[in-house]
Amino acid sequence: GASTIYRYNPSLRLFYFFNAIPLGLPDGTALPPSCAALGLCDSTIEYTLPGLSNGVPPWAAHNPIPSARSAKAFVVDDLLYLAIAYWWDEMGEYTWFSYIYRWQPYGTVLVGDGTLSSGIGFETFQIV
Repeated sequence: GASTIYRYNPSLRLFYFFNAIPLGLPDGTALPPSCAALGLCDSTIEYTLPGLSNGVPPWAAHNPIPSARSAKAFVVDDLLYLAIAYWWDEMGEYTWFSYIYRWQPYGTVLVGDGTLSSGIGFETFQIV
């Protein structure tokens, strides 16, 4: 799964697909619920991430879908970061991890409106 970012083109007054933000570790490792579908984790036991005190409770009896609930962009040392707080529906009061993404400024991306944007998009920087 991934969150989707759209970019607004003011001359056309339309939003266009811009970037899909991954839900995984910085090295690309899949997290619940995606890891279970890939056979990389067990949805019947708690999933623990090193360095985080709260694990993911078993989710086999549910159909959780991480949903972005809040986002905040900020700049540190001229690099753009995006923090997103996620929540799992169907898991009661369980809140999902928050992610911090960093914009990768190298290269260019062709946006759906035909314009080029500098940088290749956001990549996972840290999970908190």
